[in-house]
Amino acid sequence: MKSVIKKIFSTLIAFSLPFCYSVSRNIYSAHATTENLLDTNEITMIPDDLVTQDMIRVGEEYADQMNNGKQTRMDEEVWNLVSYTTVVSYGPVKGAFGDIIPVGETRTRTCSWSIGLGGTFRGYTLSASASGSLEITKSGPSSSDKLVDGKAATHRGFFAVGYGRLVKYNYIVTQKYSGQPIRNETHYMLSDVDTVSCSQLLQISGSTVYAENGRRTAVRNAGTLSNYKSRFSRTDGTCLYYYDW
Repeated sequence: MKSVIKKIFSTLIAFSLPFCYSVSRNIYSAHATTENLLDTNEITMIPDDLVTQDMIRVGEEYADQMNNGKQTRMDEEVWNLVSYTTVVSYGPVKGAFGDIIPVGETRTRTCSWSIGLGGTFRGYTLSASASGSLEITKSGPSSSDKLVDGKAATHRGFFAVGYGRLVKYNYIVTQKYSGQPIRNETHYMLSDVDTVSCSQLLQISGSTVYAENGRRTAVRNAGTLSNYKSRFSRTDGTCLYYYDW
């Protein structure tokens, strides 16, 4: 059966001050007839050197927030955005496990992921949090479905994945009235954030999960069900370890 995917939101959320900025791109795909393929046509990959409006906006809104709500005084600081560079290429940020569906069933789950202020992504500490959510409806495999290695498919696993790129933002902080530079500041934030759905055929045999990759070219032993589920929440670049290889 075809997937029914309802996009709810994909957001970047405030850092330490009451500030919120959001990203929501209307991206819908013509889904493949084989449901366990990644909806790759929902995501437009962004080259490292491409400057997008969202990339600029994230940096400027951070500076604006730092400049707002301050009393006028002779030593008041002004934050100025001077440069922005991609340091981690556009790709999966973090996943959110949805469910595992047996043959003959259909289920709907809301899959939400987030990285908080001060959290780390690929070894970098974030100056703003990021999050996304999708409501996803999927059906289990048919009784005749098989994994690519011939194993009988007993379940279909589905989940949401947040995509984005990590940008290094450089600021010069100056004295408001004299214009004299005070210091430089560097902050790391995610831009161009989006959330998509993925699903894959599984065989659960005893306590072991065998997962077919999104390309339907190989099967990997994912260990226990708990191990399989927990992998999606990793933020070290391996959240799709049991899906994309």
